Amino acid sequence: MEGKVFFDFLDDEKITQAYLEGEKRNEISVYLGSFLPAENSEKGKSHDDELVMWRTYGKDENGNEAAGCSIVLSCEFFIHKNKQPLTKNSKPEIEKVNSNLAVIKEEYSKHKINDEDLLNVIYLEIHDKQKYIRNDPQKKIKEALDELKSQLKKMITLRNGRNTKREFKEYIENTIFKQLSEISYLFKSADYIYENEVRVIKYVSRDSDSIKFREIKEPNAPRKRFYIESNNEILPYIRKIYLGPKVENHQQWSLFLDFEIRQRAKEILKMDSPPFKIDPSVIQILKSECKFQ
Repeated sequence: MEGKVFFDFLDDEKITQAYLEGEKRNEISVYLGSFLPAENSEKGKSHDDELVMWRTYGKDENGNEAAGCSIVLSCEFFIHKNKQPLTKNSKPEIEKVNSNLAVIKEEYSKHKINDEDLLNVIYLEIHDKQKYIRNDPQKKIKEALDELKSQLKKMITLRNGRNTKREFKEYIENTIFKQLSEISYLFKSADYIYENEVRVIKYVSRDSDSIKFREIKEPNAPRKRFYIESNNEILPYIRKIYLGPKVENHQQWSLFLDFEIRQRAKEILKMDSPPFKIDPSVIQILKSECKFQ
C-alpha cells in the first residue's frame, strides 16, 4: 500500500489514471530508507528500544522478530545543505506543479544526505469524505496539496484538448507520473503517526547496476530482497547498537562488535589521509531491556 494513500487523499480518478498511464511508459523502481527518531522531544518517548519497533523492524536475516539489532545514529549523519533554486520551465502549468511540489518537500525537508533528501513522512487520516493531515499544524501542506490538485486538473484539461497530439498527451502523463512519484511515498496512514518516521527515497531504473539483492528465507516471500546502498559512511556516526531481546549469545555479539569497531578505528588511524575518525568509546553496545514475549 506504499504510496497509495496519497492518491486516496487527492480522490480524483482522472489524476490517478493519468499517473498510471505515465507509469506504463516509465520503468523505475522505488527504494525507501526509513529512519525513526531515537527521542521524540514533543511526546517524551523513545523509539530505540520499544516493543512495537522490535515486532515490526528488529528482525534477523531469517525474519525472526526481535532477533536483530537497532542502530542509533548521531544527527550529524544527516548533513544539512541548502536546496538549489528550481529552474524555470517555459510551460506555466508544469512550472506551477513543480512549485507546489517544492512547497510540500521544503516544509518537511530537514537535511540532505549528499544527493538524498531526508524528509518527514506526512500522515493522512481519511474517513469517507473527511480528510485530515495530522502533522500539518500550519496548514501549509494542505494548501499546497489543494493548489497542486488544481494545477494537475488544468494539465489534464490540456491533455484532453480536441486537437492535442499524442506526443503531447504522453508528455503530460509522463510529467504527472514523474512529479507525483517524488512525493507520493512521503504519505502514510495516520495509523502509523506514532513512528514520526523520516525517509530517504531513491528512484532508479529497473536495469540499474546500483540495484543489489540478498537471499532471504522468509516463508511465502520471494527468494531475493532488492536494495540499493547509500554512499554515506555510517560508522563514524554510530552512537548505540541495541541487540534485540531475542538475540542469542548477546554477550559474545557485544564483544565481537566492540572488537571489530576498534580494529577498524586502528586501520583508519594508520592511513596517510584518514577519511574520518572513529572514537570507539562513544559507541554503546547494549542488550535490549524490552519485555518481549
